[in-house]
Amino acid sequence: ATRVSEVISTDAIGDGNEINVPFHPGKRADFYINEYAGGIADDGNKNAVFVEHANGQIKKTKNNIIFKRYPEVKKGSIIKVGYKAVDVLKAKQEKEPIDWGRVLADSVAQATTVLTLVLLVQRLD
Repeated sequence: ATRVSEVISTDAIGDGNEINVPFHPGKRADFYINEYAGGIADDGNKNAVFVEHANGQIKKTKNNIIFKRYPEVKKGSIIKVGYKAVDVLKAKQEKEPIDWGRVLADSVAQATTVLTLVLLVQRLD
């Protein structure tokens, strides 16, 4: 989260990995995210940017057809960016495919080894 304050204190990073940054009148959440946090990470959700004002009011990013309108930031606001949901099914589909030719070749090799051992044991008797 990014806490917007009037003056940067000596503690630039606060509890919970908050970044304390100076207030810029008229700027929106995306300005602070790009300017002070280096942008939204790959696992961050651009649609889940929230601004919590000092009075407790929470504003969310509005999605228009063409662009996103990030919430305005006021003194004392906290900016939060949500994470993208992990698609478990997609993760399962990304598993390495089974090479059935290799499975068959390994099975034949193991069967041949077992049969060879059986024949050797029979000859010893």
